Amino acid sequence: MARKAMIVALSEEVDNLRATVTLARAGLRWTSTGGEWLGATEGVWVEVAGTISLKDAAGNVVVAVPFACSFDTSGVGDNGRANYTLAGRNGRWLVTTVT
Repeated sequence: MARKAMIVALSEEVDNLRATVTLARAGLRWTSTGGEWLGATEGVWVEVAGTISLKDAAGNVVVAVPFACSFDTSGVGDNGRANYTLAGRNGRWLVTTVT
């Protein structure tokens, strides 16, 4: 059965600020209820070569890139480096839930 959603925790490396995003297969949408560095916002996501890019609602501005995070293959506990383009920061990602 295909995944419907994935929840990813994003942490900023210097101050360890956190945010949580939910990625949905339906409409390739992502949402954040707000966090220490990423406010309540939403957008679209794309995956190219096994790496997800979170973009703004119009799909024009890259908000975050959790490197090697794949919607179909990353599992709970998988993690890696991330770049938060819009915030001008780097950090880590961690998959917390898949459904």
